[in-house]
Amino acid sequence: MQTTETAGWHQETPFTAGIRNALRTVWTVREEHLLVMLDGAHIPNLHYLLRELNIPHLALFRESPEENIRHVTPYIARFSPSEIFLHWMTMFRNILETALFITSTAPLEQTHAHLRRFLLVKDDTGRQVYFRFWDPRVIAPFLQSATPEERRWFCGPIRCVAYFDKEKFQAESKVQLLNWRMPPELAAAPLKPLPDVHRPFQFRPEQMRHFEKQVLESYDERLVAFLKERYPKQLGEAKPEQLKKLVLDARGAGPKIGLESGREITHFAELMVIGLDDARIRAIRSLAPKGRTEALAAMVEDARKEQK
Repeated sequence: MQTTETAGWHQETPFTAGIRNALRTVWTVREEHLLVMLDGAHIPNLHYLLRELNIPHLALFRESPEENIRHVTPYIARFSPSEIFLHWMTMFRNILETALFITSTAPLEQTHAHLRRFLLVKDDTGRQVYFRFWDPRVIAPFLQSATPEERRWFCGPIRCVAYFDKEKFQAESKVQLLNWRMPPELAAAPLKPLPDVHRPFQFRPEQMRHFEKQVLESYDERLVAFLKERYPKQLGEAKPEQLKKLVLDARGAGPKIGLESGREITHFAELMVIGLDDARIRAIRSLAPKGRTEALAAMVEDARKEQK
């Protein structure tokens, strides 16, 4: 990966200045530590980028001797609005749009140790699941549905959570960060014993319903935007309600023929747009779970070539 400076690549832009100013409105208490959580699953070579830019960072997942998970590992890192890394974030929007900024009364190492306690949680049925709290699309509905006591428990030393408002920028070209700050009275409340392997955090049933509703709505919006961008010829004249129905139909029909993950439903929706006949439906039904996502992606590419 190239990390040497290229003339003009880090020149200040109005967008970079806007993000820097937005961060300064979030990081108002200088005694707090400004940190950022980044998702290796969405940012190629994230580990090498952080290392070569000499940014102190820690992985939220532990290294596994059985498999290399570095490419999907989320990281928490120290951050400063004046650092060169801010220029990278504004040049490559996939970094900025998946970043979660936090301020904490504890330094990087202690905040990292606190958050790791919430990696594995239980849903309302007692099933153990990963809690992707580093993802802005996940933390927002969690904070909305959590009780004050749950917010205090989860946040611990964290005082503010913020992320880029992509919708506001697309609609009004306005640069801002959506943020939640812990009220002083809540921050002063005693912190009950933290979760551990024997007593993990568990979501309440009503919280799970709210959480799942928000996640599904976010997925639907992102899938509509993806399909419109990738298939302008087929969907250029489609009305919003037609696109919404397409996505709902894909989510409803996909599981009936064995599709499970969001990526599989996305590929299925693509096939619905560019050509989903009985032969392809039979082919999808026959796919084994292992390698099914890749096989669906190949089907999509074949269908796209047929349309050219």
